[in-house]
Amino acid sequence: MEPTTVVAKAWDHIFRIGARAKWEPRVVLVTGAGPIGLLAALLGRQRGLEVHVLDQVTSGVKPELVAAIGATYTTAT
Repeated sequence: MEPTTVVAKAWDHIFRIGARAKWEPRVVLVTGAGPIGLLAALLGRQRGLEVHVLDQVTSGVKPELVAAIGATYTTAT
């Protein structure tokens, strides 16, 4: 649960800070598809954002997980 609470708190801070400037994000880039990056992508999708995940792995479980949550996976190669 700990990584999820850290990422959820980060999202909370992002939206609270953004609210001060009437900022309404629509698209987010998550760099890295490790455990924290995947959690960030999942929580971004739950908030209705268009999520793009950038990672070095070209195949396997990471691209599949990103696709399963409705985000876009891109490699840095």
